[in-house]
Amino acid sequence: MIVRISTKTKRTIKVLRIMIGLVVLYCIGYMFLRYEYISLAEKDISMTPAIPGGKRIIVDTFAGSDEDPYEVGQIVLYKAQWSNRQILRLGRIVGGPGESITRKENLLWVEDRDLRAVPGSMLLADHSLEEESYLILVENPLLRAAPDPGFPDSRSLGPIHADKIVGRYIIHF
Repeated sequence: MIVRISTKTKRTIKVLRIMIGLVVLYCIGYMFLRYEYISLAEKDISMTPAIPGGKRIIVDTFAGSDEDPYEVGQIVLYKAQWSNRQILRLGRIVGGPGESITRKENLLWVEDRDLRAVPGSMLLADHSLEEESYLILVENPLLRAAPDPGFPDSRSLGPIHADKIVGRYIIHF
């Protein structure tokens, strides 16, 4: 038995294929615009052990808008001026706009939240974070415990403005 497909049905199938193709292309384009694929340097130990150096990460570059603001606890990729060059580093947001920073017994506190024995910095002593400024610290316990931060996070750079944040970390592999 031979089934014949009408010309109208053939056109409908063709239009549906084109529409599906356009939707797929739109989704792929959206992913390329919204997410950035970055390889971390092998020497980048800022988020070790959670995210080892040399890994590839995906970052949401649309985060940080009014509809999707950065929040305390999120890991972000930010730009830092370090040793006369600009570098990209991962860090965790531990303080947001309007929150107060204090030093108690040489340790940093944000809104009475203890930052797990993070030595205080004179750059961050006793003030409130300005609008669109964040306190971002590295996660590596060895770097966090250092009394003199030899690593570009808020202890050495001061509060980091939102325009220096590239995006929110999504996943690594």
